[in-house]
Amino acid sequence: MVHPLLTLLPGWRITAHARGRARARGICDRDLRFTVMQPDYTYPQTDSYGSDRHVHVRGDWAVVVNRAERTVITVLYRDPARWLLTDTADVEADAHAC
Repeated sequence: MVHPLLTLLPGWRITAHARGRARARGICDRDLRFTVMQPDYTYPQTDSYGSDRHVHVRGDWAVVVNRAERTVITVLYRDPARWLLTDTADVEADAHAC
């Protein structure tokens, strides 16, 4: 299921998976918006996430997007080592308040 992001990211949609990952990992809407719209850098990631996928990186976050469809696919930590520490429990949901 894909949801529109009318006020957060005009013209973009977010998958239910990405919204759940954003909540579980504690990224606030402002950080999500800036990571998608004004990343520090981007790189293609078609091998892991499918065609037309790019990773937008900013601060602590990496957001996988489909630019052609303007869809947020998932939200990741920039540092993959953090995934192992937090994916089993929602321990950082309030750690990144904006």
